[in-house]
Amino acid sequence: MAGNSLTGGISESFEIESRDAFNLKRYEGHIQAHIQNFPVTLGEIPPLSEKDARKDLIWRLIAIIFLAHAGIIDLWQEGQEIMVIKHEADREGQDVFGELEESDGVEGSMGRVEAW
Repeated sequence: MAGNSLTGGISESFEIESRDAFNLKRYEGHIQAHIQNFPVTLGEIPPLSEKDARKDLIWRLIAIIFLAHAGIIDLWQEGQEIMVIKHEADREGQDVFGELEESDGVEGSMGRVEAW
């Protein structure tokens, strides 16, 4: 009964879209091939499909969200633009300010255990 009210305006026959219309891996590869080490907008990433520009833009957005969640890219919004950049891990290491003994409470190196 409640389900009937949700679908009341939908006609009985409808066209089912092909399952292979959206291929996440294909879109992720396409996005990765077009992002740089400097920020680009979502709109600067060329469409993968010319059939439906709006749908292609939505699929690119879905792919960048998955890539960002996986830590492969960084994304943020500036005004109306969605910005994308390759994610670069900080390879310099974490800064430890002060003496090492103060940071972990252990004096000296934590190498081999010496027997008395």
